[in-house]
Amino acid sequence: MKVRVVYLGGSRVQAGCAAEDVDVVPPATMHSIVTAVIERHPALGPLAKSVRWARNHTLVDLDAPVAEGDEVALLPPVAGGAARSTIVNTPIDIGAAIDAVRSPTAGAVVTFVGTVRDNTRGRPVRQITYEVYEPMASRELDRVAADCEASFPDARIHVTHRYGILGVGEVAVVIAVASPHRESAFAACRAVLERIKTDVPIWKNELGEDGEAWVGWGAG
Repeated sequence: MKVRVVYLGGSRVQAGCAAEDVDVVPPATMHSIVTAVIERHPALGPLAKSVRWARNHTLVDLDAPVAEGDEVALLPPVAGGAARSTIVNTPIDIGAAIDAVRSPTAGAVVTFVGTVRDNTRGRPVRQITYEVYEPMASRELDRVAADCEASFPDARIHVTHRYGILGVGEVAVVIAVASPHRESAFAACRAVLERIKTDVPIWKNELGEDGEAWVGWGAG
């Protein structure tokens, strides 16, 4: 069945159009539409957590049903309300995180890319499972970024954190910071990283040859 999707505000840039018909298999929900839209326009993926959706001019949740001929609208955050973070269960788009902070006034863009390494504390690691408590984690990531922006007023910050099972070498977190000067960009990036490790409800379970262990829990 066909559903009309309308892209508003800045989302038209990532979609490359103002509106289009999207085919989904019935019975469908708003989640089906969002999945189809992101498959068509991957650049919208990192922004999906910060938008709201309307069905036939009414705000709805992602579990709301959709029917043939419905109009669905993507509503980006209004000015001043853009999210500073995203949490995803798919590979992180590093370029999208950088693009989220780029500015003509920023002479420095600093990124931290955290990847899964093959050992920890002298113990081999095969994979890590990141468990996240949403929506609290999303709110806390936003709060951490906002607090650090307040401490470094010239900085713009965006964080993307992944959850699920990650193998060695895969990217778990990206912190992007833009600032007029490199000193504040580096300092803000480090401040965000340290706060994430203590304040955000994301846990990791490390799997190695000798079994698994939750980091920070018991002997892990």
